[in-house]
Parts: sequence; C-alpha cells; structure tokens
Amino acid sequence: SEQEQILLWMNNFNFLKDNNLSLIQKEKDLFEKDLKDLREIFKKNAFEIGIWWFSKEKEDLEKRINESLK
Repeated sequence: SEQEQILLWMNNFNFLKDNNLSLIQKEKDLFEKDLKDLREIFKKNAFEIGIWWFSKEKEDLEKRINESLK
C-alpha cells in the first residue's frame, strides 16, 4: 500500500541520514586530530622539525591529510 511504501521510504531515509551523519562525525574527528598534530609540530624548534621531517609520524600525517583531500 501507499502508506507502507511511505514508511519504508522514511525508514530508508533515516538509515541513510544516520550513516551519513556518522561518516561526517568520523571525518570531523580525523580532521581535528590532524589539526592537533599540526599544532604540536608548530611547538617544535628547527632541530626537532628536522628530525620529525624524516619520521614515520610525518609520513602518517601526510598520508592522512592526502586521504582527507581526495
């Protein structure tokens, strides 16, 4: 019936909305983590940044940022 179709559509819409909101929240959390990591880099002196530049930490941050920008 029409009423059942409307209920089904509403349930599907709610499911999609909830999944989309959780994805947005996950992306926001990752973005905040990346910003916090950048803030920590700004606290380093030139020598520490030189060491960091060749670290796995830098490589991981760069990968996360590149993934976010795709």
